[in-house]
Amino acid sequence: MKNAWDLTALYKKEEDFESDLKTLKETIIPEMASYEGKLSNEEDFVKYLLLEKKMNKVLTKLYLYASCSSDLNKKDIERTKRLSRVQQSLYELIAATSFESPEILSLGEEKVKEFLSRHEEIADFDYSFEKLFLDESHVLSDKEEALLSTHSPLLSE
Repeated sequence: MKNAWDLTALYKKEEDFESDLKTLKETIIPEMASYEGKLSNEEDFVKYLLLEKKMNKVLTKLYLYASCSSDLNKKDIERTKRLSRVQQSLYELIAATSFESPEILSLGEEKVKEFLSRHEEIADFDYSFEKLFLDESHVLSDKEEALLSTHSPLLSE
């Protein structure tokens, strides 16, 4: 195929993709979930956001690779399965971190700003939190967010 994307910039081998997907599912998602109820502690708050940065890089790379690969040939079932596996991991992540917004909102905007001001390594989250506090009325309780997150595969269709 003459006009195909060169996806080797993302993953040189299929094993590299599989390794990142395994790391996301078996390490990053459970670790992120372990922070539930701990974000009021400044050290845990910072560690959680740094882990979120790592997760964003891995998930973006996985999704981009799987999506572009699938787009190269929609008849290739293996590529479609690969994309579905990444999407399933995304749904698992959403469910595992459904506590995040309600818990951060419960800290209050001033406390979150204090945490951000003392830690340059997480300063780039400032806009995300500004937006979260502006949209606060649209965030459900932690239990309601958890329930809603279990239906995210249905809602995305």
